[in-house]
Amino acid sequence: MTLRTALMTKNKNSPMFTLKIIEVNELEDGTSEMILDIPSEFQEWFKKEQGLKRWSNKRFQAWLEDAIEKNLLDL
Repeated sequence: MTLRTALMTKNKNSPMFTLKIIEVNELEDGTSEMILDIPSEFQEWFKKEQGLKRWSNKRFQAWLEDAIEKNLLDL
């Protein structure tokens, strides 16, 4: 399974990246976690887009959750 990230950005001219979902684990509290393969090109773009000097898992997680929710509402 893959995610195409250009669909999850505000900027329609954003480059397209593929994030591969390696594993999905269902947790005891009813939530799930995804293990992703994130290309270095995406990490560099994300840091620039978010104004970060280094990778932030916390910022990426919030961004991804928001993007998924917004795209599900558009279906």
